[in-house]
Amino acid sequence: MTMPYDDAGTSRVTRFEVFTGAGRRRDWPPEVKASILAESFSGQETVCSVARRHGMSPSQLKDNAGIRRAWLRYYDVEPDQFDFILASWDTASTLSEEADWSVGTIWGVADGSIYLLHVERKRLESPELRHRIESIHSQFHADVTIIEDAALGRGIVQDLRRTSPTCQPIAIPVRIEKIARMQARAVMFETGKVSRNFREAGTAA
Repeated sequence: MTMPYDDAGTSRVTRFEVFTGAGRRRDWPPEVKASILAESFSGQETVCSVARRHGMSPSQLKDNAGIRRAWLRYYDVEPDQFDFILASWDTASTLSEEADWSVGTIWGVADGSIYLLHVERKRLESPELRHRIESIHSQFHADVTIIEDAALGRGIVQDLRRTSPTCQPIAIPVRIEKIARMQARAVMFETGKVSRNFREAGTAA
């Protein structure tokens, strides 16, 4: 709901929510929970900023989905060579203020360890998103790009496989929800197998 104010210098409220019942707790759908959690780990905003934007307490984002922040490892120098580089995309199809983000993560594997090289998080419509996926694939010299097999993602996969000389992505069917997939990989974080880029993480400090 939009509520303009007439007072000079006062910014307007673009949305407010009314909570009813005991505790005034949101009943977040699983996909929304996973999206908010991913934002808190993206390195592009502080946890406090993500929490404030969603009307949450920062403590509600701490140690969520079975991943503890104490498990996070950081690197500032990449390995000289990666055994394999993967780009993974979860696509969203609208530019509205309420829309989900399209999120791409780029991962490198070297000597049994996994490095999060980059997080790309944007609201883009199909043509721009298609070009961005192709560009990221080339920029990071990805061995393979995978895209979630949803309506928009499926169309982008088909278009790139038909027209791109460099990026031939694979559509990946999704059988379980995002939080469950994250929890299934928690042991990799706990054992220190996963590290993220210190410079990118530092942008959210």
